[in-house]
Amino acid sequence: MTKLKEFSKTLTFWLVLINIAVYIAVLINPTLICYLWSYNLLYNSSIEIWRFVTPVFTHAQLYHLVANLLSLVYLGSLVERYLTKTEFLCVYLGTGIISEIATFIAYSWFSPNAVGLGASGAIYGLMGFFITTVVDKKDRFKILIVVIISAVGINLFIPNIGNIAHFAGLFSGLVFGHIFMKYCKHEKANKFLEEYMIEVKNKF
Repeated sequence: MTKLKEFSKTLTFWLVLINIAVYIAVLINPTLICYLWSYNLLYNSSIEIWRFVTPVFTHAQLYHLVANLLSLVYLGSLVERYLTKTEFLCVYLGTGIISEIATFIAYSWFSPNAVGLGASGAIYGLMGFFITTVVDKKDRFKILIVVIISAVGINLFIPNIGNIAHFAGLFSGLVFGHIFMKYCKHEKANKFLEEYMIEVKNKF
């Protein structure tokens, strides 16, 4: 109960609630999804720039929502421990928006009829950020390769996966993490990194 109370104070908790609320709204009014999917030149006017944000909170299938929210709860709770709320929101929304822009560009060229949905671009962004800021330098490349292979491997089991969004989110997260470590690192992050390293050593 105490952990749930603590979790309810985090931005991750509110991001989860927003995703659930949007999913329920789409269930009630399915046509709503037409106003939330990623930007597409064939279907949307040039002023609909909100579409670079709304797909990050929108899911069409329950399994997609559940899978993304489980990942968000784990990664979001972890990353939020060493960032301020503003920093966390910038990383999450920033990598999410970049993943949507990348999806728009790729789909415009190669799949003009397609649209994208889902929080996974932003979640991969958190993953990239975590790799750059927390994982030991000597292990980063190995973990990055595992993440990339896993992302591609998901396609074998689940169709219509937005790999463009995944990779754009992942690599923008790596860049955000590099910028954070070079210019923005603060006492909260230093304290977390010290405690996290001790936790990892104790486990192994």
